[in-house]
Amino acid sequence: GSLAAGGLGIAGGTAVLGSLVAGPALLVMGAIVGAKANKDLEAAKANAVQASEICAQLESGALQCVSIRRRTYMFYSLLARLEAFLTPLLFKMDEILKNEGLDYSKYSTESKKVISSAASTTITIKSILDTAILTEEGELTEDSKILLDKIQ
Repeated sequence: GSLAAGGLGIAGGTAVLGSLVAGPALLVMGAIVGAKANKDLEAAKANAVQASEICAQLESGALQCVSIRRRTYMFYSLLARLEAFLTPLLFKMDEILKNEGLDYSKYSTESKKVISSAASTTITIKSILDTAILTEEGELTEDSKILLDKIQ
């Protein structure tokens, strides 16, 4: 109504009409934004689940790497000890060959023990070197565990 009649006039009418148009527009806009937020929330939850699965896989891979490192170190340590045992035997064998010749049947009992120990140690080293530590899929082999258990 007019100002003279106690109404709000043109400015009031414009405000009332603007509110009538803006109200439903805001309602529709709120519904659209709400639906988009729910869609984004669902995507975020799916991403969180996927991230948790990836973290679990990475933790499993890290544990596998630790196991591989331990098994490899055990093989390395074992080979280092065998090499330390074999090296003096090889020097003794060299002396035996120089002093007693090539005919094993003529060697002293002590010399035969040295030759036997060197051969046995060499065979052990060869079997360790021939044992695969990992399968084609990157898993630790059961053979490498059995061999370590037997030798140690």
